Amino acid sequence: MKPSAQFTYLSFKVDGLTSVLFYHAGTKEMPPKKKKTGAKKKAVINKPPRICHYLLLPGENGTPVIDFVKSLLPGKKTGAKRETDIMCDQEPVGQTQRWLNPPASFTESVKQILFRITNMPLDVISSGYCFESLRPENIIVTDYFEIPKLLVANLKERTAEGTKANLTALGNLLDQLVSETSEKYYTDSSINPEFKHLIQHIKGYQQGDPFFLMRYPICYVPLENRSFLYAEMYDYIMDILRETDPEAFQFVITSLSYPLDWNAQCQSNTYLLQSLGRSRYDPDATRFPAESDPRLEVLRYHRNGPAHPLEDAADPSKENGMSSTRADLAHRLYFLFPRLMSSMQTSLHFLGALRHLGTEKLFPFQVGKPDGTQ
Repeated sequence: MKPSAQFTYLSFKVDGLTSVLFYHAGTKEMPPKKKKTGAKKKAVINKPPRICHYLLLPGENGTPVIDFVKSLLPGKKTGAKRETDIMCDQEPVGQTQRWLNPPASFTESVKQILFRITNMPLDVISSGYCFESLRPENIIVTDYFEIPKLLVANLKERTAEGTKANLTALGNLLDQLVSETSEKYYTDSSINPEFKHLIQHIKGYQQGDPFFLMRYPICYVPLENRSFLYAEMYDYIMDILRETDPEAFQFVITSLSYPLDWNAQCQSNTYLLQSLGRSRYDPDATRFPAESDPRLEVLRYHRNGPAHPLEDAADPSKENGMSSTRADLAHRLYFLFPRLMSSMQTSLHFLGALRHLGTEKLFPFQVGKPDGTQ
């Protein structure tokens, strides 16, 4: 037991001043504390820390990721053949001319799992870890909720070198996964320009780059949400950026990728042609040279269609009264402008503006709360 020091003092006056003299009077032991009865000791259980919620839990069942994606092959009969590919290059409603090399996009059923496979490594890296190796053999898609998880915990603390290596591996993993499940992509990897752009963007990562565009690329957005995503970007470019930062506005406009003869290509689809004739577009700046900017005409055209998606679509003979839907319109515009929206996304991303537009809400596939930051 610890001793408690005891002190005594004497007080006396010298020349009118009062002095106090302390002296040590020895020590004595403190009385022992009474033990509380009836108190039970809590058992201490040393659980290993769970460093990642993407680790497969004991007893959790799932399917290897490549096998899972293969299970999503539609197998639907299209004309005389049965469609067995996760990409579709079918011509849109209203198409009157066949294209030699039409662009393809992912089927709707496969977008969710590709979105989650892409975001899983990004979530792990954002939480402060890296993979020792990132391979499809170590990824399982759970039976419940279809969440991609790691079969073996091969994680280490995040480093700049590890992050770069992991993102390069992620680009290779996505390329391998789609190559093994899409004959169209295996034959021609440029058939889906938006997905090809995503892989290039992931592999081109530089230290400090935000992950937002990797998380929410246009190639994964549901077809019916494409027009909403375009409207968000268009309104920001034309109503905000043009007024507040003319230099950034010019950067975006000059970065756009679209066919220069887009107005002529509209003639290949009855709906696109009707939409073109409804407004005074001036793609070549010949009708109104003093006020027309050809680069803005393509943006206006792409904006006006989604603003009135059901124009010319009324058809009493159809069960739902519509010969065309919003998803059909999005398909037509992608068919004509397969690189326009990805180029818009990229330029806004590099300006740091894309993540402020709230477009992540258009991707209804998140496992957890949407987070566009690292």
